[in-house]
Order: sequence, then structure tokens, then C-alpha cells
Amino acid sequence: MNAARRNANRRGWPRGLYEPREGYYVWRSPEGRTIPIGRVSLAGAKAQAAAANLKAESMAPSLLEKMAPADDDGQTVEALLGKIPQAKAANTRRSHKSLDKRIVAAIGSMQAADLRTQHCAELIEPIEAVEKKARLALAVRSRLVTMCQRGMQLGWMTSNPAEATRTPAVEVKRQRLSLDAFKAVRARADDVNGWLGKAMDLALVTGADRDTISGLERRANVVDDCLQFRRGKTGVLIAIPLDLELVAAGLVLRQVVKNTSGVASRFIVHHVRNFGNAPAGSRVFVDTISKAFTAAYRLTELPQGNAPTFHEIRSLSKRLYAAQGNVDTKALLGHQDEKTAALYADPRGSEAIRVTVKPLPANKQSLNTK
Repeated sequence: MNAARRNANRRGWPRGLYEPREGYYVWRSPEGRTIPIGRVSLAGAKAQAAAANLKAESMAPSLLEKMAPADDDGQTVEALLGKIPQAKAANTRRSHKSLDKRIVAAIGSMQAADLRTQHCAELIEPIEAVEKKARLALAVRSRLVTMCQRGMQLGWMTSNPAEATRTPAVEVKRQRLSLDAFKAVRARADDVNGWLGKAMDLALVTGADRDTISGLERRANVVDDCLQFRRGKTGVLIAIPLDLELVAAGLVLRQVVKNTSGVASRFIVHHVRNFGNAPAGSRVFVDTISKAFTAAYRLTELPQGNAPTFHEIRSLSKRLYAAQGNVDTKALLGHQDEKTAALYADPRGSEAIRVTVKPLPANKQSLNTK
């Protein structure tokens, strides 16, 4: 492979010095970590980059050091990442793998005990400032914090240097989904796919995420007159009475669970006709659910900028039940934290957390009384 032709305008520039925007300079370390220099003169940027190159060269291990066995049994950042228990959800595992790859490229060979806040900040801040990816920077910081916590548990580290870094400021741009917007999208669901309306109704009445919706089965998940399932992210086992009613949307869980498609299937949400390699009656996978919802949303006259995703139905469900006032929304959505530990009574996964549903006043009853 031929080497890339050097830019004549960069002749005499120190190794690793770049100008992504006019007058704004960054330095890229031999490990690939991008560090902002800022808006300085070209001479000043060259001087800083040259000094950084000298320091990087002095810090690089010699051949003898590379050959020598490690005294710390290989307790590197890369090895520590491999010691973190894997997430249960497949999407989360994929996300962690991508984050770990970025961390390893920057500081993977460093001994975990030598990791300092400066190293973490030099990895996180350029992602936000130079790459303009605040959400990714936040995810990397969160992964570093988790990694250091694991390091302390194993005795590899005595503190968590990542916790002292600045939390990237993430601007939430995605719209919340209102009930009126939900109804507008729901009205166009059949124009996209025959199963989408049921998936939306099921998500709204249960507050479940798309991973749960995709895998629910009529026989396996209906236990003791409840829809019972385990949340993938937290492992919490939830049991929702089939008589649960969401009055504002006119939905009763028992009616939503019924198969009205005319296609035999063990899945509550299933393909109603052959779809690519998926035969009628087979489960609908999570990405297909998201894409179908987006397609239905685009058919509406709702604002298209920063449009909500299928996951926003979960937030809408919580808000509607909170306004209704008779449903334990923390149990319904399977949220766990220190404050709700007593509520769950620590069943250790052996018992389902039954969702408490109080009787509605007579003036608020509708579908269940018909």
C-alpha cells in the first residue's frame, strides 16, 4: 500500500498535530487519543505538539520492558474491562463492547493501579469538545466509572479516578410522546404493518420496553391471571394483573393480549404475514419494531424534527398511570434503586413483584364495567 501523499502546507509540522478547524489545533497521541490544544498561534501549537511528542517517547516502554514479565500479573485497563460481568441485554452488551474498544485503544495497556483522573479526562473531554459527541462522552465516562468500581472490588485499585471527571453536558433533543401523538401514530400503524398497533397498545398498557414486547408469549408469560416477565436490563420479575386498565387510552391488558390477528402464534406480537425470512406467526424483533414505529410516525402530520421513538411509549405509560393514580408505576416499569429496595423486599429473583392495582372510583371506570 502506498503511503498517503503529505500535504505541502503541513511541511514542518510535528507528528500528531492537526487543524480540524481553521485556527483550532489538536494533538493525536501515538495511542490514537485526541487532545485539544485550542485556538493558539501555529507556532504555539507546533511547540506544544513537539513537547508532547518528546514526553510520549520518554513514556514509551523499551523493548526490554516489553519482554519482561509483569510484576502485577497483567492488571491492565484492558484486563480489568474483561473482568466486568456482562450485561444481560444484548443491546447493552454491544454498546459496552464498542465503548471498551475505544477505551482499550487509548489506555488499554496502562496498569489499572496507575490510572489517574487526568488520564480519564484526556479520554472523555475530546469526545465532547472535538468530536462533538456529548452522549458518547457521557457513555465512556459511565463505563470508566463502572470499570474503576470493579477494579476496587478486585483490589486492583484503591480509588475511582473516573468519578472526579466532569460529567459531559448532554442536551436531550428527542420529543416526549403525548397521548394525542400516540393516537395519531396508532391510527397509521396498520398502514405500515398489521402487528404494529398491538405492539404499541401492549407497550402503553404495560410500560414494557421493546425487548420485552418482542419476546412475550401467551402461554409462557401468562401466569396466575397476570402477564409475567423479567426485565432484561435489571432482571426484575414483574407480574401485571390482566385486568389492568389504562383509562385515558381505553385499554385493558386482557383484551390487548388476546390474539385477534387470525394467525396462529405463541407470541403476543407476531408477524401476520410472511416478512422476508420471517414467516407469519414468528416473533417481531426489536429493530423491526423501532423502524415500523418510525415509519408510522412519518405518515402523520406531527412535527418530524427530533421525533420520539418507540421507547417513548414507556415514558407516556408512566405519566398516564401517574395521573390515573391507582397504579404503582415504579413496580410496573421495574425500576430499582436504593429508595425502593424496601418495596421489593429483596426477593432475589425467586418471586415476581406483583403490581399493585387499586380499584377505580365508579366515575372513572369504563371498559372493565362494560
